[in-house]
Amino acid sequence: MKILFVSPTAQAGTPQYTHNLMNALADRGHEIALITGVDYELASASRKYQLLEVIDRYKLHFGRLKAAWKLLKELKPDIIHYQGAQRPMAYLGTWYALRALSSAKFVYTPQDILPFDEKSRNVAVLRKFYHRMSHVFLNAKQNLE
Repeated sequence: MKILFVSPTAQAGTPQYTHNLMNALADRGHEIALITGVDYELASASRKYQLLEVIDRYKLHFGRLKAAWKLLKELKPDIIHYQGAQRPMAYLGTWYALRALSSAKFVYTPQDILPFDEKSRNVAVLRKFYHRMSHVFLNAKQNLE
């Protein structure tokens, strides 16, 4: 299976979780790629997946966006797997772009069920994002509700 991970968070706990999950999936024979934020803290770590640092909160990098489009075109993922929860607008925005470019199934593993900033706008955007996923994987039973 070909899986593209999208994880805007380039630092903190999410990259380690995602890194280990992607390496484990690669060990099982899956082709894995990651689109993440610039300055990915595990960029120098040994990995079994393709890495592309694209997302920058401060400016658009057209060369990086072109590289992401090329990766998507070459990989032709069966699944696009989102990780995290802290930037709902980025998640929904990338979903619209990727949905237009890919016929992959979309899945999501939120590290946090709601964004730390629980403004009603962020919660509403995240809910829209949840409803666009084929599957949502929760790391704890208490998060199901």
